Amino acid sequence: MSRDVDESRSEPGPAVLTTYGEQAPCALTMSITAARAADGTVHVRADREAPVDPYVSGPCTLATAGRVLWSGTCGGYATTQDIVVGALPPGPRELALTTVAPRGEHTTSRTTLR
Repeated sequence: MSRDVDESRSEPGPAVLTTYGEQAPCALTMSITAARAADGTVHVRADREAPVDPYVSGPCTLATAGRVLWSGTCGGYATTQDIVVGALPPGPRELALTTVAPRGEHTTSRTTLR
């Protein structure tokens, strides 16, 4: 004699907390320097800061006074990135490079363009 099993019925059991691996944050921190070139463009060098994990990358945005100048991806295997943006009006400008790590941590690096 066979008995049919009702798979839609479940039995409650004890709650169990499980974890897999280490839950360390995937930091994505960059430092930046900037300089004006002879043709008027602005050259920004973004360097990856420790910890450097070649498997961690994320979106990043370069902005000044709330205006986005460039957006792309930072991190991964590239430890240095050269970003060239169009000419900016003369005078000092604060530039900010904001990165977003895979787990959502935001980091902003700033420099002043003279």
